[in-house]
Amino acid sequence: VQIEAADTCIRARNTTGMVGDASTAQVFAEGVPAIDVIGLPEKLFDVACDGTPLDRGFNYPGAMAVDRSRRRLFVGDTSHRRVLVFQLDDAGAPASPNAIAVIGQPDFMRCDIGLLATDTAIWNPYGLAVDEPNGRLFVSDSSFHRVLVFNVASLDAGMSDAGLRASYVLGQPTMDTSDA
Repeated sequence: VQIEAADTCIRARNTTGMVGDASTAQVFAEGVPAIDVIGLPEKLFDVACDGTPLDRGFNYPGAMAVDRSRRRLFVGDTSHRRVLVFQLDDAGAPASPNAIAVIGQPDFMRCDIGLLATDTAIWNPYGLAVDEPNGRLFVSDSSFHRVLVFNVASLDAGMSDAGLRASYVLGQPTMDTSDA
């Protein structure tokens, strides 16, 4: 099963041939029908941060990483300034279109953190990597010029980053600096 990103949704596909288009912020498998959809399948380019639950809406999903041992998919939701966490089934496909946790925002309802770097704020989740043996998620935050390291081994369903703070920061002297 492969995962693809479009402007407002993620699709799982039965294929290994992925094609990327950086100019449209999309990754897709050419000529292969989707087997599942996460996010909003409608073309809602800019899902607002108006108090509507955003546990399945994206605004420029991009970076993705899979933790196979814990069956989790991490998706960088760039314009919502967060990472959504999805549960995967035994076959590696999304178990639900709804995220089970959010990192980088206080809850699923908001995507409007301030302009200050903190140990919970993500401004632009540009890249993601999972360290499965140690249960860590590395989030490259290009706007704050840093990489945050989160311990996701015990991430619980429904947990927001209010209980999940970065354990380490790379590229900055402290969690609250964002110098270029």
